Amino acid sequence: MFGLALVGFMAAGKSTLGAPLAQALGLGFVDLDEAIVQDMGTTIPELFARDGEAHFREVEARVLRQVLALGPVVLACGGGVLDTPGNLQALQSWGKTVFVEVDLETSMARMGADPSRPLSTDPKLSARFDRRQADYRQADLRVDGTLEHTALVKLIQEHPWS
Repeated sequence: MFGLALVGFMAAGKSTLGAPLAQALGLGFVDLDEAIVQDMGTTIPELFARDGEAHFREVEARVLRQVLALGPVVLACGGGVLDTPGNLQALQSWGKTVFVEVDLETSMARMGADPSRPLSTDPKLSARFDRRQADYRQADLRVDGTLEHTALVKLIQEHPWS
Protein backbone atom coordinates (compact mmCIF):
# COMPACT_ATOMS: atom_id res chain seq x y z
CA MET A 1 0.00 0.00 0.00
CA PHE A 2 1.14 3.52 -0.73
CA GLY A 3 0.57 6.78 1.10
CA LEU A 4 -1.99 9.23 -0.17
CA ALA A 5 -1.50 13.01 0.09
CA LEU A 6 -4.44 15.38 -0.29
CA VAL A 7 -3.38 18.72 -1.78
CA GLY A 8 -5.36 21.80 -2.77
CA PHE A 9 -6.14 25.34 -1.75
CA MET A 10 -7.25 26.45 1.71
CA ALA A 11 -10.69 25.16 2.71
CA ALA A 12 -10.86 22.69 -0.18
CA GLY A 13 -11.92 20.02 2.33
CA LYS A 14 -8.67 18.07 2.62
CA SER A 15 -8.74 17.72 6.41
CA THR A 16 -12.43 16.83 6.53
CA LEU A 17 -12.04 14.25 3.77
CA GLY A 18 -8.84 12.79 5.19
CA ALA A 19 -10.22 10.95 8.23
CA PRO A 20 -13.04 9.06 6.48
CA LEU A 21 -10.74 8.30 3.54
CA ALA A 22 -8.07 6.91 5.86
CA GLN A 23 -10.66 4.75 7.61
CA ALA A 24 -11.97 3.41 4.30
CA LEU A 25 -8.42 2.59 3.14
CA GLY A 26 -7.36 1.12 6.47
CA LEU A 27 -4.61 3.70 6.93
CA GLY A 28 -3.74 6.21 9.62
CA PHE A 29 -4.58 9.86 9.10
CA VAL A 30 -2.26 12.84 9.60
CA ASP A 31 -3.23 16.48 9.21
CA LEU A 32 0.04 18.25 8.41
CA ASP A 33 -1.05 21.50 10.07
CA GLU A 34 -1.88 19.62 13.28
CA ALA A 35 1.50 17.86 13.13
CA ILE A 36 3.19 21.28 12.83
CA VAL A 37 1.26 22.59 15.84
CA GLN A 38 2.32 19.54 17.88
CA ASP A 39 5.93 19.86 16.75
CA MET A 40 6.20 23.59 17.45
CA GLY A 41 3.99 23.79 20.52
CA THR A 42 2.22 26.85 19.13
CA THR A 43 -0.66 27.61 16.80
CA ILE A 44 -0.11 28.33 13.14
CA PRO A 45 -1.39 31.95 13.43
CA GLU A 46 1.06 32.51 16.30
CA LEU A 47 3.89 30.96 14.27
CA PHE A 48 3.06 33.20 11.29
CA ALA A 49 2.81 36.32 13.46
CA ARG A 50 6.02 35.61 15.36
CA ASP A 51 8.28 34.24 12.62
CA GLY A 52 6.61 34.97 9.26
CA GLU A 53 5.54 32.80 6.35
CA ALA A 54 9.08 31.92 5.18
CA HIS A 55 9.93 30.35 8.54
CA PHE A 56 6.58 28.56 8.61
CA ARG A 57 7.35 27.02 5.20
CA GLU A 58 10.72 25.76 6.51
CA VAL A 59 9.01 24.15 9.50
CA GLU A 60 6.30 22.73 7.23
CA ALA A 61 8.90 21.10 4.93
CA ARG A 62 10.75 19.58 7.90
CA VAL A 63 7.58 18.20 9.51
CA LEU A 64 6.37 16.94 6.14
CA ARG A 65 9.48 14.80 5.79
CA GLN A 66 9.00 13.47 9.34
CA VAL A 67 5.45 12.45 8.47
CA LEU A 68 6.51 10.83 5.19
CA ALA A 69 9.04 8.74 7.14
CA LEU A 70 6.12 7.19 9.05
CA GLY A 71 5.15 5.20 5.97
CA PRO A 72 1.77 4.96 4.27
CA VAL A 73 -0.91 7.23 5.74
CA VAL A 74 -3.55 9.57 4.37
CA LEU A 75 -1.99 13.02 4.69
CA ALA A 76 -3.99 16.24 4.52
CA CYS A 77 -1.52 18.91 3.44
CA GLY A 78 -1.81 22.64 4.02
CA GLY A 79 -2.76 24.74 1.02
CA GLY A 80 0.76 26.12 0.57
CA VAL A 81 2.78 22.93 1.02
CA LEU A 82 3.68 22.88 -2.67
CA ASP A 83 5.04 26.45 -2.49
CA THR A 84 8.29 25.02 -1.11
CA PRO A 85 10.61 23.59 -3.76
CA GLY A 86 11.10 19.86 -3.30
CA ASN A 87 7.87 19.17 -1.42
CA LEU A 88 5.93 17.99 -4.47
CA GLN A 89 8.76 15.65 -5.46
CA ALA A 90 8.96 14.31 -1.89
CA LEU A 91 5.23 13.59 -1.91
CA GLN A 92 5.37 11.94 -5.33
CA SER A 93 8.30 9.73 -4.28
CA TRP A 94 6.43 8.70 -1.14
CA GLY A 95 3.00 7.91 -2.57
CA LYS A 96 0.13 9.27 -4.62
CA THR A 97 -1.29 12.78 -4.62
CA VAL A 98 -4.92 13.84 -4.92
CA PHE A 99 -5.84 17.41 -5.84
CA VAL A 100 -9.05 18.32 -3.99
CA GLU A 101 -10.20 21.10 -6.28
CA VAL A 102 -12.52 23.98 -5.43
CA ASP A 103 -12.82 27.41 -7.00
CA LEU A 104 -11.71 30.52 -5.16
CA GLU A 105 -15.27 31.58 -4.32
CA THR A 106 -15.99 28.23 -2.64
CA SER A 107 -12.74 28.43 -0.72
CA MET A 108 -13.46 31.96 0.49
CA ALA A 109 -17.04 31.10 1.48
CA ARG A 110 -15.83 28.10 3.49
CA MET A 111 -13.07 30.07 5.21
CA GLY A 112 -15.07 33.13 6.12
CA ALA A 113 -13.04 35.24 8.54
CA ASP A 114 -11.36 32.27 10.19
CA PRO A 115 -8.57 33.59 12.44
CA SER A 116 -6.90 30.15 12.42
CA ARG A 117 -6.06 30.69 8.74
CA PRO A 118 -3.44 33.45 8.67
CA LEU A 119 -3.54 33.80 4.88
CA SER A 120 -7.34 33.99 4.59
CA THR A 121 -7.20 37.79 4.75
CA ASP A 122 -4.28 38.11 2.32
CA PRO A 123 -5.14 40.95 -0.11
CA LYS A 124 -3.37 38.94 -2.80
CA LEU A 125 -5.38 35.76 -2.11
CA SER A 126 -6.63 35.53 -5.71
CA ALA A 127 -3.09 35.75 -7.12
CA ARG A 128 -1.91 33.14 -4.58
CA PHE A 129 -4.79 30.87 -5.64
CA ASP A 130 -3.96 31.26 -9.35
CA ARG A 131 -0.22 30.72 -8.80
CA ARG A 132 -0.75 27.43 -6.95
CA GLN A 133 -3.03 25.81 -9.53
CA ALA A 134 -0.20 24.57 -11.78
CA ASP A 135 1.42 22.73 -8.86
CA TYR A 136 -1.86 21.22 -7.68
CA ARG A 137 -2.61 19.97 -11.20
CA GLN A 138 0.53 17.80 -11.12
CA ALA A 139 -1.31 15.48 -8.72
CA ASP A 140 -2.01 11.89 -9.71
CA LEU A 141 -5.77 12.41 -9.39
CA ARG A 142 -8.01 15.48 -9.45
CA VAL A 143 -11.37 15.40 -7.62
CA ASP A 144 -14.19 17.91 -7.19
CA GLY A 145 -13.98 19.18 -3.61
CA THR A 146 -17.63 20.23 -3.65
CA LEU A 147 -18.85 16.60 -3.79
CA GLU A 148 -20.08 14.82 -0.67
CA HIS A 149 -17.29 13.12 1.26
CA THR A 150 -18.81 9.67 0.82
CA ALA A 151 -18.73 10.14 -2.96
CA LEU A 152 -15.15 11.40 -2.84
CA VAL A 153 -14.01 8.49 -0.68
CA LYS A 154 -15.59 6.03 -3.11
CA LEU A 155 -14.10 7.83 -6.13
CA ILE A 156 -10.58 7.80 -4.64
CA GLN A 157 -10.92 4.23 -3.37
CA GLU A 158 -12.00 2.96 -6.78
CA HIS A 159 -9.44 4.93 -8.79
CA PRO A 160 -7.22 2.60 -10.84
CA TRP A 161 -3.89 3.75 -9.40
CA SER A 162 -1.04 2.98 -11.77
